[in-house]
Amino acid sequence: MALARTIRARILESDLFDFNLKYLTYVGLWPKDSWSQEKLQLYRVYEVFLFILSLAFIVVTGIGTYEQRDDITMLMTNLDKTLVAYNFVSKIILFTVKREHLNKLIREIKLSEDKVNIERKSLMAIHVVIITGLSTLVVCAFSLLSQYKREMTVEAWMPFDPMKTRMNLLLAAQLLAVCFLVPVLYRAFAIQGIVCGIIMYFCDQLIELQQRLRDFDYIKERDREAREEFKDIVKKHIRIMR
Repeated sequence: MALARTIRARILESDLFDFNLKYLTYVGLWPKDSWSQEKLQLYRVYEVFLFILSLAFIVVTGIGTYEQRDDITMLMTNLDKTLVAYNFVSKIILFTVKREHLNKLIREIKLSEDKVNIERKSLMAIHVVIITGLSTLVVCAFSLLSQYKREMTVEAWMPFDPMKTRMNLLLAAQLLAVCFLVPVLYRAFAIQGIVCGIIMYFCDQLIELQQRLRDFDYIKERDREAREEFKDIVKKHIRIMR
């Protein structure tokens, strides 16, 4: 409980996107502008390496699924398991392509100095932590169950026979985990976290605009102040909708 309170306190003290941007950085999706050229190059290598691992997972599971073409039940079961990874990898690719636009948007939000509900900041971080933890537990549970039943978690091609010995089966499970957890699963959750953060920001700003419009009261004696206040409301609305 003390650890949870400490984490929550740090989240509330930090910037709205600080937690999610750190998560993105750890999983190779968000290089920092302040880094030196050498560090950026190393990070680029790390990013490409994770991307190659995710593609490797897609390829080996794709081959494994194809090898089950004569067994429709196994084919559909394996396809059902791997479609999640295919979806996540496609989102990662799209995020990488649009990353500069997103970076520009986040910089504009930070410079605007708009306020966000404190509880929303906490909720956003807790959401990411919980889904990451639960998903990791689910993956580990399925992997352990597969080891117990002496079967593959996901049918995939391996350069060796994973069913020959228990050690081979364990090695195959470890290789799949390495190619899936950080390169696919954690990266997808990091993207989900930053998207949720942006949505929460816009929700808060729209709520604030609604409140300001409700409270707006035009009085002839304060015509100039009312015009300026209304102009600020319109400007903020345009900036949010842009």
